[in-house]
Amino acid sequence: MYFNHVFIRVCHPRMFLAGIQSKKIFINQIATTSERGFVLVLMMLFLLVLSLLAFSVLDNSLLESKIIVYYQNKIKSFYAAEKLLVQKEKQIIAGSEDTNIYDLKFIDPEICGVTFYRISARANCNGAQSKLQSILAKVGDVKDCSVKPNITHGRQAFLIE
Repeated sequence: MYFNHVFIRVCHPRMFLAGIQSKKIFINQIATTSERGFVLVLMMLFLLVLSLLAFSVLDNSLLESKIIVYYQNKIKSFYAAEKLLVQKEKQIIAGSEDTNIYDLKFIDPEICGVTFYRISARANCNGAQSKLQSILAKVGDVKDCSVKPNITHGRQAFLIE
């Protein structure tokens, strides 16, 4: 990109001017090309930022939809566990003594004629798990009790895990 000094001395002055003008045209073409490159780089950066922004919005939307689906599955598993817990309680109140129904059976010596059962129920819906526990009181024969218990059949306590 430089002039050969020997060539300039030998050349005719008109050719020398033509060489300078052609050199200016070449420099203008380089500037135009570099401007185009600069615009291209700016456009690529703009598209990169725009695509990252779109990806961020889509990623947040996907996360929100996953949270909503998990919450809905958690509600479904809770209702399924509650339904199972109610079935077990009804079986115990009906008189079933199957040990697979309850976790623990205990009789409080201070409360005459009442048997307590701890019942657990688990349900799973698409990875969302719910575990429920209840304490059920079943009032039996209270004829021989000096103090009648003030407890009715049914759920006395409820625990969600």
